[in-house]
Amino acid sequence: MKPVGLSTSFGAVFTRQMGACLVAAAGFAAIGSAAALSLNAVAPVQVDAPQPAVTKTVLIKAPVPILMPAQTPERPEPIIAPLPQPAPSPAQATTPEPQPVTVIAVTPTISPKTNLSCVTDLAAFVQGKALHFPLGGAELTEDEKDVLQRIGEQAENCPEALVQIEGHTDSIGPDALNLKLSWRRAENTLAALDALGIDTEQFEPVGYGARAPMAEGDASEDHLNRRVEFKVLKQPVSVK
Repeated sequence: MKPVGLSTSFGAVFTRQMGACLVAAAGFAAIGSAAALSLNAVAPVQVDAPQPAVTKTVLIKAPVPILMPAQTPERPEPIIAPLPQPAPSPAQATTPEPQPVTVIAVTPTISPKTNLSCVTDLAAFVQGKALHFPLGGAELTEDEKDVLQRIGEQAENCPEALVQIEGHTDSIGPDALNLKLSWRRAENTLAALDALGIDTEQFEPVGYGARAPMAEGDASEDHLNRRVEFKVLKQPVSVK
């Protein structure tokens, strides 16, 4: 029972001390408030007087030019030319394989001369080979046709030659009749060549009548004037 009484006594003492502290603190607070009121009542309110304007001189310094060092022009970069490229090698051509060739056998033929020497040769061949006719006649005998055949074949081998068939008569009878008869003899000779299978494109008939006799003065030689002769000329050049 004694310990319980001790604890009660200690609590009462503590309570009384705490109350005294609270009363003292309240007193100090009241004293402070009264002092503050007395100060506010006595101290005058200070008003700031206007300050005189102060003029300030500001010195502005001129900017000092900054000298920059001269710029050295930049050197252009060297241009490096590209190295030449080797030319491409040409494509190798392929050799075609040989193809079989068909050989056609051709019978060799005698080709005609193609130079002007054949004209001279033909003129020499026909010289003195005249065809003769009876009095007033214009038909060729078989012997005359054989001579004509040989002349036609020689002319075909010389396409550069032009062969004139010249008809003639004797001096018997009127000139007009003789001229007409000479033309008939030349034209009949041309027709005989065609009948023999000779190309007559190189031949040209012409009649002279009795104006170019081979023999004169003796009537026994008139049969020599009733004739057809051949004159070889060079073909004229055709202009295309």
